Amino acid sequence: MLDSYTPLSQPSSPPPSSLSTGTALSPRSLSSLKVLLVDDNPINLQLLQRVLYTIFDIQHMDLVHGGHQALQLLEHRLYDVILLDIDMPGLSGVETTQLIRTQHSSSSILDANKTIPIIAVTTSDSLEARLMYRKVGM
Repeated sequence: MLDSYTPLSQPSSPPPSSLSTGTALSPRSLSSLKVLLVDDNPINLQLLQRVLYTIFDIQHMDLVHGGHQALQLLEHRLYDVILLDIDMPGLSGVETTQLIRTQHSSSSILDANKTIPIIAVTTSDSLEARLMYRKVGM
């Protein structure tokens, strides 16, 4: 079932050498990132992919269309960060995060993937939503 994701290669133009977003990131977090993008909207996936390649040094990026596919990849590949859509059919971003963060020994997600940063991709920016995202581990 791992054949249902889309690996992408880096675009022909190199990313800029410096980051000017004002976000404090360590040098490790900016070098050769392995990224998992999860969104049911293919246009959002392509837009995020282009923006991330423009800003960061991406070593590898996988794009998947849902939480179930993300969980399958997290069993076999190591990532540095996950960008996860909140509103998806099947498993929502919140449900997917809860499954990733669950530390049960029966879980087959690689241990290193259970603690990596998960960034919510959403337009729901209310205080209530942000508190919920933090509560589940985003």
